[in-house]
Amino acid sequence: MKAGKKVKWRGHFNQLIRRPIPESEFPKICKSMYDDGLIAILQSDGLRWYCGRYLVRKTVVADAWNLSATQMKRLERWVYMNDPFMAYYEEE
Repeated sequence: MKAGKKVKWRGHFNQLIRRPIPESEFPKICKSMYDDGLIAILQSDGLRWYCGRYLVRKTVVADAWNLSATQMKRLERWVYMNDPFMAYYEEE
């Protein structure tokens, strides 16, 4: 992925609104994020997004991955419950 280029993780739909992401797609999205060097870490004060060792705001993550605010909230809720990034790290 080139710097500054939005990630295409699903086909484009000619709709005015974004459809909800099925939970079955969350692992695929998180794996793609992990492969790109983006991870979410659960900390005592909440979920923090990192690219390498740099803290990234979730609004920037949502914009880069073309996620609406609602889609981002649902993804973060799923990450809280499943912590997939730690599982990907342990696999390596």
